[in-house]
Amino acid sequence: MFECVFLGIAVSICVYDIKYRSIKNEILFFLLLTSMLITSNDIDKIVLSVFISSLIAFALYIAHIWGGGDSKLLIALSPLFLPQQIPDFIVATLLCGGMLSFFYWTKYRVVSKNIPDKGLPYGVAIVSGANLSLYFSQGLPIYS
Repeated sequence: MFECVFLGIAVSICVYDIKYRSIKNEILFFLLLTSMLITSNDIDKIVLSVFISSLIAFALYIAHIWGGGDSKLLIALSPLFLPQQIPDFIVATLLCGGMLSFFYWTKYRVVSKNIPDKGLPYGVAIVSGANLSLYFSQGLPIYS
């Protein structure tokens, strides 16, 4: 049941990020709670995953690669992954971000040249990367 709630929250984050280029803290809080409820990881592994993800998210935020909402989203999803799965999650997110970048580059440079570029809704790439990584690792019962 909570897996369906997780997917609903993930979709709502994507839609909101595409529409407003923002991610609300309240929804991230519910995502974090849901992630902690559906994970089968031990608390020590959850803490380590959150710590590793926090370091990565902070570095990407400081480097102006993405915003604070994206950093919080990465951290809210991290309880779903074992510490050794975090690199897979990051690589999957980068791959999804590359596809998203190509799509938006095509949209703003080729198809609709008169529309101002509002930036990337990178929350979509983070959520997609998380789901892709969870699917291939069968990290949730819905992906089994």
